[in-house]
Amino acid sequence: MKIQAWNTVAILFFSISAGAMVRPGWERPVFRAEMQATDRQAGSMELIMTHQDGQKDPTGLVLMIEDRRYEFVIESSESDACGSARHVAYSMALALPFGSRPAKIELVDHSYKAYQANQADSASDCGARFSGIWEATLESSGREGEPMRMKLVGDPEPIYSIL
Repeated sequence: MKIQAWNTVAILFFSISAGAMVRPGWERPVFRAEMQATDRQAGSMELIMTHQDGQKDPTGLVLMIEDRRYEFVIESSESDACGSARHVAYSMALALPFGSRPAKIELVDHSYKAYQANQADSASDCGARFSGIWEATLESSGREGEPMRMKLVGDPEPIYSIL
């Protein structure tokens, strides 16, 4: 009994000190990128990818525009033949600065393709033709109901979360 108690204490100590806590349901931020609009002038924007503990694929995106936070839920994720991941996320937010109701963000993550392009002996037909490691399209309804579309690019960096 004493040995079992000490084992439990040791496991908890090493788990906490290593930052290896799992919190089911928590949307853990894993990557962030400063995003630039390619087709219009826009203020500072940041896109954060989140991953819920226990899930295989990323589960959410957070778009920060001028210190305002808009949360999106990733509804589908798939990979193309070249290894780029495509995530489609929808938001329930009521208003963005340039539109009345955001509909979706489609994020194409070229991280794997960029890794392959940097490998000297990589024989791939995919080529590294992309403007940023992350390419996103934000679609929304405009203030008068007309569709709004903004293209964003950025290079993600990992976020190291410690509880």
